[in-house]
Amino acid sequence: MVKRFKRTMASIVAAALMGAHATTIPFTTDSTMPEVEIRHNVEHYYATTFKITDLEYETDTIIFTDANGNIWEYEGIEDWELNDTVSVLMFDNGTTNIYDDEIVSMRYSSWRVD
Repeated sequence: MVKRFKRTMASIVAAALMGAHATTIPFTTDSTMPEVEIRHNVEHYYATTFKITDLEYETDTIIFTDANGNIWEYEGIEDWELNDTVSVLMFDNGTTNIYDDEIVSMRYSSWRVD
């Protein structure tokens, strides 16, 4: 009887510890993530993915291509490399025309060797 009780208690403690570990949410105070200024309704923002197709070092410009073949530019090469995939938050300026959309935020996503 005591052996069964100890085994049951050990199982309960182990389950509680595993459950506590699974529900732990990491918290960081890292200030490297810039705040994104929300200028209008969130419905005017969308996420997309670009592939870096060219780097113009003379003008410090990154050339991206999206899945539809549209070409975008952004200043600030920093440590971006050719063929990097970039996750981008875009602002549509409240219009349906994509040619006036602005890049709000970029994050490195992956790289590929062609």
